Amino acid sequence: MDVGVEMSIIMLVTVVSVILLSLAGFIFLLFNKIRQQQQQLQRQLQSQAEAYSSQEVEIMRLKQEIVEKSLIDPLTELPDRQVFEDRLALTLLQSERYQQIFCIMSMDIDHFHIINEALSLEAGDQILRAVAKRLQESIRQIDTVSRIGGNEFLFLFPQIMKPETAGYIARRVLDDFARPFYIDEQEIYLTASLGIAVFPLDGKDVTTLIRNANSALRQAKTQGRNNYQFYRPEIQALSKRDLILDASLRQESVCQEFILYYQPEVHADTHRITCMVTLPYWQHPEFGLLPFNDFSQLAEFSGRINAIGEWLIRMACQQLVIWREHKFFPSAISVPLSLKQLENPHFVHTVAAMLQEYRLDPESLIFAITNTIFNTKIERIEKMLSMLKHLGTRLSINSFGTGSLSLHYLRRLSVDIFRIDPSLVKEMLKSHESESIVRMVVALANSLNATAVAEGVENLDQRNLLLSMNCKMMQGPLFGKPMTAQEVTTKTMQEIAEKA
Repeated sequence: MDVGVEMSIIMLVTVVSVILLSLAGFIFLLFNKIRQQQQQLQRQLQSQAEAYSSQEVEIMRLKQEIVEKSLIDPLTELPDRQVFEDRLALTLLQSERYQQIFCIMSMDIDHFHIINEALSLEAGDQILRAVAKRLQESIRQIDTVSRIGGNEFLFLFPQIMKPETAGYIARRVLDDFARPFYIDEQEIYLTASLGIAVFPLDGKDVTTLIRNANSALRQAKTQGRNNYQFYRPEIQALSKRDLILDASLRQESVCQEFILYYQPEVHADTHRITCMVTLPYWQHPEFGLLPFNDFSQLAEFSGRINAIGEWLIRMACQQLVIWREHKFFPSAISVPLSLKQLENPHFVHTVAAMLQEYRLDPESLIFAITNTIFNTKIERIEKMLSMLKHLGTRLSINSFGTGSLSLHYLRRLSVDIFRIDPSLVKEMLKSHESESIVRMVVALANSLNATAVAEGVENLDQRNLLLSMNCKMMQGPLFGKPMTAQEVTTKTMQEIAEKA
């Protein structure tokens, strides 16, 4: 081969090799660049994924926080009703499986609306927070207390030893309320009412247990509040009856269905009538003749007690005038008085206007209150009772010797008449304890320059024993049965005719 041709071939091969090496280097650099870009893209994607994952976690956390906040009462930070019902459902399953007893309680703070009216809504909120804190401190870790709205609370107490244990727990809750609350350095006393339902006796599902606890709570309120009541099956029937009576009480014409009876209070030595005691009854079209005590609490709850109470006072004033026109001169007439009437700021003015309208001496009007009225704090009614006394009317306490009236209150109230409970009068001949209580009430009345009146006197033995105690004012079947106004007038006219 020619040397020139060979050199050309060698040069061509060299050039091609250089080109191929350059191309390989370019391709290597290109692939390296692409790999770097892929790695960078993967890092970006991973970073974005991590960011998205973090956002998802945060979103889930926020969702959970929203859920949790929606199940917590914002005012008291207690669990709400949904949480309570969920825990109750879980406790039901566990208790059925392991054959355990538990109870729930429904609680209301008594007369809480007065706090809001007398102080402020802000003060009411402060009290609710203080109540919630105290309740949480008084229960076990496995227990639940929930605020379900307003001044209403629900308790769940799992794993109790026996149904009676629920009563001990309720008593402890009420005792906690006996301690004062302090709001803006002001001392405030509260009471509460509790209704108890026990599993499995009072229900085996969430709805039934809560309903029955609420029924027991209503019963506690009708018993004067500041107490607890266990659910009883008859309460449910009573509640249905109360709904009917409540609807009837709201009718403007309800007073036309009332019948007023009067029973004489007499001086046992002279047989002189010192007072006619008004005994209101309701002739209900469905439930028959109902005594005042059977519907007075419902009248308070419905807000109708002020209108009914005013009607009773007017009827008493009118009747006293009518009797005197017929030459019958009882020195006074007594009418029942409720807590709601004493909370009415216009009550004393209304009474004064009626006395003036009928030209009656204020001492001829006696307001009768019961021991249960003192389950509230005395400060709420002391001013109004003092105004009634200043007006000249008199005050009597019915059923004295029973209940929980503190003698401390008697120093602050000018009570004129202590009416001894009929059950004590009935038992005093057979029970030394009852006789001792009657003697104590008579002595107490005398020491306070008041009058003791024995109610329910049925026979001469009771009369004579009472006279030996220096109790001369008596009321009961021995001296006269309850009569309508017309029967009293007819009897009076007959007695006048016999003396003529």
